Amino acid sequence: MLSKAKVTFIISLQKKKAREEEKLYVIEGDKLVKEFLEARVPVRMLVAKPEFLNSIPQVHKQGIAEVIPASYEELEKISSLTTPHNALAVIEMPEIKTDIADLKKGLTVALDTVQDPGNLGTIIRAAAWFGIRNIYCSPDCVDVYNPKVIQSSMGAILYVNVFYTDLRVFLDTSAKNKIRIFGALMDGESIYSYKLDNHGIILH
Repeated sequence: MLSKAKVTFIISLQKKKAREEEKLYVIEGDKLVKEFLEARVPVRMLVAKPEFLNSIPQVHKQGIAEVIPASYEELEKISSLTTPHNALAVIEMPEIKTDIADLKKGLTVALDTVQDPGNLGTIIRAAAWFGIRNIYCSPDCVDVYNPKVIQSSMGAILYVNVFYTDLRVFLDTSAKNKIRIFGALMDGESIYSYKLDNHGIILH
């Protein structure tokens, strides 16, 4: 049963402060939840309709700390969406560390003041598509664990690390380590006619 305390707790995770304090965030949607379960991501809590729970292979249930069957009405109470899905999960934030050496292993994206959740989610999705593993954001970018970012990334957050840092320091350190920096500008040369290095930073 989904208690009032759990309803309040899950709803609180829609706010950045609560997410940072608890080191947890929420994902919603049948496909998205199944992707996270298949990736063996630590799940603190899975709230879902019984039929959804019955469709999950037993091997994918091993990483779930707590499973709570719920009705549509109960999911409606905790969902951040206008129309809730059949499943919602509370996920543990991963412990990821930044390493300047990783910048020499492939292309990296740096984002300055991207505040629209949908835009950040789309960028994460595009980065995953092109095999870019790391994105560095300025502190005033929208929180990567914002529910709208998670939804618009469509599962790509599983494959891309997102860091928040002082971009001036980050870019200065990168330049000192001879890592090239490419600026994404509206009036610049077309990326389709310019050959990028096999590693470097794309600043947008």
